[in-house]
Amino acid sequence: MEHRIAHADSKNVTPRDSNSFSVSQLSKEMIDKHYNKPITGHVIISDAKTGEVLETPNLVLLGGREFVAQKIADLAANVLIPNTSSNGETSSINLANYKIRYFGVGSGGASVSNALSKIGPYDDDTNLRAPASFGTKDSVNYPYDYLHGGKLKRIEADGGKIEIVAESHTITNSVNISAMTTIKYTMYIERQEISRPFLFNEASLYAVEYAGDVPASPNSNDSTTSGYAANYRAFARFTTSTKVLDTTDSLKIEWFILT
Repeated sequence: MEHRIAHADSKNVTPRDSNSFSVSQLSKEMIDKHYNKPITGHVIISDAKTGEVLETPNLVLLGGREFVAQKIADLAANVLIPNTSSNGETSSINLANYKIRYFGVGSGGASVSNALSKIGPYDDDTNLRAPASFGTKDSVNYPYDYLHGGKLKRIEADGGKIEIVAESHTITNSVNISAMTTIKYTMYIERQEISRPFLFNEASLYAVEYAGDVPASPNSNDSTTSGYAANYRAFARFTTSTKVLDTTDSLKIEWFILT
């Protein structure tokens, strides 16, 4: 008789920070919200001036999971999109040409009266609550670094990177395997970006519609639109306690998506 041994793959998703933070310290509600999901991840935020490091879990949103489902199946689907039409909310949206290439930040992730009290994220979020504008560089020397009036910044601008990196998987106590199953997005908020002081407490990764190697015009038949107004959807979001950025502050954000 053939005997099969079942192995449970336990991903190494335990967050780390300067205070030796462990996922075991999280409440069941927090673990269910961020880690008991098909796709998980976490974010490390570094202050270039102070060296302060903050780590927080992200939430891959329902809209982000719809994006992943279409990518894996290579099929368009009837998905819900917010609108006010009397015809209902179900529309056929093909996300095949969308790519996660942009991010945004904002000030809607914590209570105004209590900067330590986070708001969300929630599975049905479709955007940041209070998105900030990075401003804009000239489009000749820095094409498509910013979309939608500066609300979305290209991840790979200013030295940012997108990589697939190794992740440690514990199969059993004696079996550990490293596999290239983690996507790492490295992005920067520069000192000259965003009006200061800026109350930073939320961020989002965005999937943007592309035409070849550049963002796509939302209406190819309209000469007044361009890739700078490309269709997009929020993929993942995190919120954190408020950090006040002044004119000399810059941040490095390392965002890990574990598949």
